[in-house]
Amino acid sequence: MTTNTAIGTQDNDDLNPNRRAGPPTWKEENDVIGIEEFFGFWPTEASALEWYENHRWRDGLRCPRCGGTGCYKVASGKPLSHRCRECKKYFSVKIGTPMEHSNLSVRKFLLYIHFMLTESKGSSGRKMHASLKTGLRTAWFLGQRVRRMAKDTELPLLSGLVQIDETYFGGKFKNMPKKRRKKYGGDGMANKIAIIGAIDEYGNVAVEQLLKNTNVARLDFVMTNVKPGSIVVTDGHPGYSRLSEFGYIHKVVIHEDGQYVDEEGFTTNAIEGHWSQLKRKYHGVHHYLPAKNAQRYLDESTFRNNLGPGNGPKTIGLLLDMAEGRTLPWKELVNSKPAVWDRR
Repeated sequence: MTTNTAIGTQDNDDLNPNRRAGPPTWKEENDVIGIEEFFGFWPTEASALEWYENHRWRDGLRCPRCGGTGCYKVASGKPLSHRCRECKKYFSVKIGTPMEHSNLSVRKFLLYIHFMLTESKGSSGRKMHASLKTGLRTAWFLGQRVRRMAKDTELPLLSGLVQIDETYFGGKFKNMPKKRRKKYGGDGMANKIAIIGAIDEYGNVAVEQLLKNTNVARLDFVMTNVKPGSIVVTDGHPGYSRLSEFGYIHKVVIHEDGQYVDEEGFTTNAIEGHWSQLKRKYHGVHHYLPAKNAQRYLDESTFRNNLGPGNGPKTIGLLLDMAEGRTLPWKELVNSKPAVWDRR
């Protein structure tokens, strides 16, 4: 699958220094490593710390507090590993990153990112709690920070042949206890999370939680993520009927009439296949997604899909670069307002 060109490559110092001579293998070209290779790269916390320092400050040592270049390494490492001569403050490579407020080692942070990139359907907090030997709350918080980091990927607009569709996450209404059914007033869709997505001919996707059941919200998603002039294929939902007015070539597949491929060969099978992957992630791994956190899980899946199979140092370094300057504290991730789908 061709991946988005916005996903760049890192400097050669991120590559395995022990790479064999000769043409690179598929795994080397795509930055794919196994768990043994991971621990070969970072056998100790000191090696992980050194790698991250070299990666983050590959253009020269800078103070993350004031941006000054007059910095030096503290011989004793106390209270922190470095000090700035300009602002007189101590700092470490964790300062100004999502690791700043965490007692976890850099190595465990890198290991979590590696696991997230490796598992095509993602990993639950409970599984990471067992794998990393951390507290369950710590594993959940770490996962939310990594997913929030994945949101900042800047991708080009989807173009060419683009399929668009919607789906819903949530349990079956008939399986609810009677008390919960009364809570929703007999509305079988009130507990659902509505999701809208697009996929282009290269397999790149854009997925968002649909918070309002309005035609404006649907058009806004298309205009934000799809380049005008593209061929856009949708089902017969009236919310997409005005796409041609905004510079798109609109093709419609009428599912209500039993049509899944039109006379010209257009279909929405690709985006529906992406929904099947997301639902296996939902039902098989997480089992439940609260509405206020759902977008983070979608961002994680989108990042992994568009990036390709990479899970090694170059890819991990890319994700860390995207979080530069952000600490992502607990309050920012937990105290967000619930995202409620407005069906009006």
